[in-house]
Amino acid sequence: MAPTSIERASASSSTSIPPWKYDVFLSFRGADTRENFTDHLYTALIERGIHTFRDDEEIERGSEITPKLLKAIEESRFCVVVFSKGYAYSRWCLDELVKIIECVKENGQTIIPIFYHVDPSDVRKQTGSFTEAFVNHEKQYEEETKRWKAALREVSNISAGWHLEHGYESVLIKKITNDICKRLSCKILHVGENIVGMDFHLDKLKSFINVKLNEVRMIGIYGIGGIGKTTIAKAVCNSISYQFDGSSFLENIRVMGNCCCVLQLQQKLIHDILKGKNIKLHNIDEGINVIKDRLHANKVLIVVDDLYESKFIKRFANEIRRRLNCKILSVGENIVGMDFHLDKLNSLINNKSNEVLMIGIYGIGGIGKTTIAKAICNSISYKFDGWSFLENVREIGSSCGLLQLQQNLLNDILNGRNIYKYHNVDEGVNVIKDRLHSKKVLIVVDHVDNLSQLECIVGKHDWFCQGSIIIITTRNKHLLTCHGVDEAYEVKELNYEESIELLSRYAFKQSLPKDDYKNLLVRAIEYAKGLPLALKFLGIFLFSKTIPEWESSLCKLRRKIPMEIESVLKISFDGLDDMEKDIFLDIACFFKGKDKNFVSRILDGCNFYAESGIRILVDKCLLTVSNNKLDMHDLLQHMGWEIVREQCLKEPGERSRLWEGEDVSHVLTRNTGTKTIEGIIRDMSTSKQIRFTTRAFKQMRRLRLLEVHRDVEYDSMMKYCKDKCIPREHLPRDFTFPSHDLRYLHWDGYPLKCLPSNFHGENLVELSLQSSGIEVLWDKKVFRKLKTFLREGRKALCDNKN
Repeated sequence: MAPTSIERASASSSTSIPPWKYDVFLSFRGADTRENFTDHLYTALIERGIHTFRDDEEIERGSEITPKLLKAIEESRFCVVVFSKGYAYSRWCLDELVKIIECVKENGQTIIPIFYHVDPSDVRKQTGSFTEAFVNHEKQYEEETKRWKAALREVSNISAGWHLEHGYESVLIKKITNDICKRLSCKILHVGENIVGMDFHLDKLKSFINVKLNEVRMIGIYGIGGIGKTTIAKAVCNSISYQFDGSSFLENIRVMGNCCCVLQLQQKLIHDILKGKNIKLHNIDEGINVIKDRLHANKVLIVVDDLYESKFIKRFANEIRRRLNCKILSVGENIVGMDFHLDKLNSLINNKSNEVLMIGIYGIGGIGKTTIAKAICNSISYKFDGWSFLENVREIGSSCGLLQLQQNLLNDILNGRNIYKYHNVDEGVNVIKDRLHSKKVLIVVDHVDNLSQLECIVGKHDWFCQGSIIIITTRNKHLLTCHGVDEAYEVKELNYEESIELLSRYAFKQSLPKDDYKNLLVRAIEYAKGLPLALKFLGIFLFSKTIPEWESSLCKLRRKIPMEIESVLKISFDGLDDMEKDIFLDIACFFKGKDKNFVSRILDGCNFYAESGIRILVDKCLLTVSNNKLDMHDLLQHMGWEIVREQCLKEPGERSRLWEGEDVSHVLTRNTGTKTIEGIIRDMSTSKQIRFTTRAFKQMRRLRLLEVHRDVEYDSMMKYCKDKCIPREHLPRDFTFPSHDLRYLHWDGYPLKCLPSNFHGENLVELSLQSSGIEVLWDKKVFRKLKTFLREGRKALCDNKN
């Protein structure tokens, strides 16, 4: 959009700077915003030390604009106009707006429009809430109405305005105050008086610049001596410098011909951009490195005036060109929480900037490791002589081979000039070491699952030049340890606020949830537990669905994990051996949240080598241990459940593990148990009463784990209501069940006085019979592997020597 006449008037005002009395003049309709938004904005401006005029505080309002109010407008550098839904009903507001525009065109102030819950197009075209107001005005004030409409059109076309439709007012107010502070802190370059034809140049140059573009722009202004190049550059700088993090005007470069003066120019540039920070430079090369390192994260405006050939300018321009030539990796849309990760990784990188640095990024599948690696690559790749992002190494390495990965690496860093032919991986290693040891490179090796992949691509630190950075993403922390990375960064789940924002962006196409859906959104977030993959899937899946459809979908998700999520998570499970898979499934179905030592005893009794297996699950981000309790992400547990269900979808008795009350009742009441069943857990406090029979257990010859438990509240109720009819598990006197493979037996309230006469407890390691009627146990020799026996809350360790 071309600048409006009032924007051009503001830009050219720097030719003569009037003595401003106020920094900001606030214009608003009091009935709409005096006691809310405008009051909050006024307070925020005052707190930032910005001298702000608010007319309802300093001048009593009359039927016409008073000379004092007109003077206040003339003496204010910025005029902030708050358009609200009732704004157009006020003749006073409309007259004030006309006067503001007249003053701006005469004195060159800057207008900042704020559209408070009104669409800018409604203000521009007098539609929406503005329509009715102008129907009334046109009947009584025909001539004034024309001026009012023209004023509304002109102000609503200003590009540097603010629009509040959704979101928090406090966030917008902070942005507005920061913007005004930035504008107030900008130095105004003197361009002299009696400037003619500047509007034309400003319009042309602003169309080239377009500060909203997310790219580095280099623009040259040339012409014969005395034509006004420096004056035009100053005017442009005055009009747009407030939109940048910093600006510097390096004047009369031509006379700075020797190295000493170039060094001074570098220091001035750094001093200007970094707001007065002085960095001592010893030579031009050091200056270039400081400029690259300190300014790459800032959006800056730099004017190099009256350019003469110099080593500094050539090298600086070459550096900009190199930044322009960097490929930008796609990180997708709706990225939330990225700044936190980038700050953490940049701090790791900056601490060892002169070394070869290997950084590992690890975490559960779907947590965002690849996205984070792409984002950090985009932010720093321009600093390197070459870079390569080797994506999804796990799949490419298995399908195309390690040789292809080596060739991809060399092609990327040598810009397609890899003329070396090699026939095996060992030759490839030698070529990588030979060709890259003198180059400062950035290499990302993404989704690694095998140490050999690293050994043939980024084997050792001494393969690379000082300052090189190697980033590795994986689900396996142990792999990073084995390769000897310098830093390992774990990607954690999104917090609650971040989860709301990400899910809302996909589900509602905005940063905040719709009011009617807030309770459902909480349920969805509880399901996803901060996993970006799940939040994105849920948002896309639930987009445009009604509230009943949300209800139904969330209920279904509780029962079955979506394939799009399961397929990503299951990659880690598929990489386990059979014993590790059994440990994972046992914990997912029976032992999540349990004490690690307790679980290890039982799993060791099953010959699963628990300590080693649990460590592998932790390293592969499938399990966590906190305060010695075993835990895993809810979606990983859901995945484990789904793996067991898929063993037989229709008949629970054909599955290896039973933990849901309905499935346990189905098997025990219909006698459908088979030798496939290895573990059963039954919660008496939430399940219907059933009758245990010998027949129900007869075919479960591989049963390792049996737990019949009740919670503390149920136990208290049982003691309090001894004489009342409380559901209890019933066992016939001749009850027996397979026990040869049984390692863990937990039965709260076991009703018989002794275990079955043919009970085989030689492999049992954990026996818990709390609140039971047990009176007699068989000889301890029968329980030669028993580690723990619990009865009536008293713990007794069996002495295996006896």
